[in-house]
Amino acid sequence: MFAFLKFVILIFLMGMAFFWQGSVSVNIAGFTADVQMWLLIAIFAVFCYLYNFFVWIFKRVISFFAGAPNHEKGLESLQEAFSALLLKDISAVATRLKRAKKYLGDIPIISWLEGQFNLINGDEHRAKSIFYSLCDKEKHTAFGAYSLSQLAIKNGSNSDALNALDAVLKVQPRAEEFIKQAISIALKSKNFSEAKKHANRLEKSSDRDLMNAVILYEESLYTDDKNAAKKAFKLAPHLEQISLHYAGILQKEREYRDAKKVIMQTFEVAPTRKLFAQYVNCGEQLSIKDKMQSAEKLTYVAPESWIAYFGLAEIEVQEKMYLNAFQNLLVAYSKEQYDFIAELLTDVAEKLKEPKPLSAKEILSRTLDSKSVNFVWQCSVCGREESEWKSICDYCNHVATFNYVEREETKKIQLESKPDFL
Repeated sequence: MFAFLKFVILIFLMGMAFFWQGSVSVNIAGFTADVQMWLLIAIFAVFCYLYNFFVWIFKRVISFFAGAPNHEKGLESLQEAFSALLLKDISAVATRLKRAKKYLGDIPIISWLEGQFNLINGDEHRAKSIFYSLCDKEKHTAFGAYSLSQLAIKNGSNSDALNALDAVLKVQPRAEEFIKQAISIALKSKNFSEAKKHANRLEKSSDRDLMNAVILYEESLYTDDKNAAKKAFKLAPHLEQISLHYAGILQKEREYRDAKKVIMQTFEVAPTRKLFAQYVNCGEQLSIKDKMQSAEKLTYVAPESWIAYFGLAEIEVQEKMYLNAFQNLLVAYSKEQYDFIAELLTDVAEKLKEPKPLSAKEILSRTLDSKSVNFVWQCSVCGREESEWKSICDYCNHVATFNYVEREETKKIQLESKPDFL
């Protein structure tokens, strides 16, 4: 494109000079002559093109004698080597890599493929040697460092993995997956300062806060540091396990009011049955009345949730306060049609001996549609399920990826007998 533009400009200048009929007086060795301007431009153009032509010839000659890389052949050989590597064709990989190196030189991708070739061939020592050498030479890529990190993780060497990931992050400082992998490894090795260093590399403030909360929580578990637990809760007040841990520390120190505030703050945004149980039982020498008052308070904190109503009803059933329990179960059932709510609802209804509100008659006069559920913690990255929340997924090594989910199976609950008042 540039050559064509240069050609057009020269033609235009020659045309303008020709129509202008301008000339230049030239004096060479005492000989003077008038030379047309367009002719001078034409001579200049010829010299430019001759220069470019001789430069091209020179490069071709040098390439021929010096064996300069032939990129087309080199890339073709590299592609064939990669395909052979995937097919685990050992002899073909070795031949193609040798040919690719001849044409392209010792570039990072070729060294990386050589290392992978040695891994497939069972020579891990040689592969690591290649990756170490590659890691020292690389400036704009991280093939060697990445491969070393994966080998270190595979072999369970956390310190080597962290060093290798540091090398990767020097080239790609915003690579989130590598940052999170480094955080995971640092947490597993209880290197909390290293984990915090990597967490602060994350671009999103929400991601930084979540990672730092988990790091501080793990640090508090390991060191029993109350301040770390407090900071973790402030960064992620929605996480059940962090809230329960901090509240547990406050309870041990008999700071029951503060402990209840912590649990209530989490229950308001993410209510769970564990939070309900710890809140209701927070204190010393609690009476049934105290527990019921605490449970009732939580119904106002999270009015859209079934948990506080169901929990309050369970306490009332223990105290044989069936009417109150029945009314709270109706509310809980109207929010979520779980089988265990329906079963307790029918059981309580059968204990009632006198006519009750129409809402009870309306529900119990028909079959109760309900769903059987199983509550689990599921990793949002790999789908692994656990019975409890975990900081790190054991399967994919991602941090803070477990979410509370329900497994549903629809079924019908039949009333064995209707209350006398129906």
